[in-house]
Amino acid sequence: MLKVAITGGIASGKSTVSNLIKQLGYKVYDADKIYADLLNDSDIVQKISNLMGVKPICDNGKLLLDRKAVSNKVFNDKTLLNTLNTFTHQLVYQEISEIFEQNKQEKVIFVEVPLLFESGGDKFFDKVIIVMRDKDQRINAVISRNGLTADQVEKRMKNQVDYDNFDLTKHTLIYNDGNIDSLYSKVKDEIKSIEKQISANF
Repeated sequence: MLKVAITGGIASGKSTVSNLIKQLGYKVYDADKIYADLLNDSDIVQKISNLMGVKPICDNGKLLLDRKAVSNKVFNDKTLLNTLNTFTHQLVYQEISEIFEQNKQEKVIFVEVPLLFESGGDKFFDKVIIVMRDKDQRINAVISRNGLTADQVEKRMKNQVDYDNFDLTKHTLIYNDGNIDSLYSKVKDEIKSIEKQISANF
């Protein structure tokens, strides 16, 4: 099986690329959704709450993570943020490993992972697709989507890999610099390349 990660900076178009690949008939999983599903487990919620020193929210007997309290805790504490990320990333990659195991019959599996390099997750994959987009366009997209200020977006970006100054030579780049039809064409070209790679290996 060829294990392919899809990543890129905030508002680069990762999810759009993932959806286009789905439309072409391939299985695409989402690390953010995997994490959200994990938070339905009360034991995990309790462990994260204990780790962060916050109380979980009790809703009709079910424990929920107090995301606001956790965010406030890690906002200005990088050590605590790293502790949280180390714990949660480990859980997510365990789930991704299980997904690979459950889909052994597939020739290729895609997983969208926003913080791939930041979490050291690239080692779990055979191939990485990085979605690239102009920084100003990304900032404007987040401002429109999330209602944040430019300064708030810049702060978020500083916690992510700076792909404009990152060694990209080992990875596949898809430039999101046109309309949706242009992006779809690039995605189809990349899928054809992957299909050729798979054919050569079987």
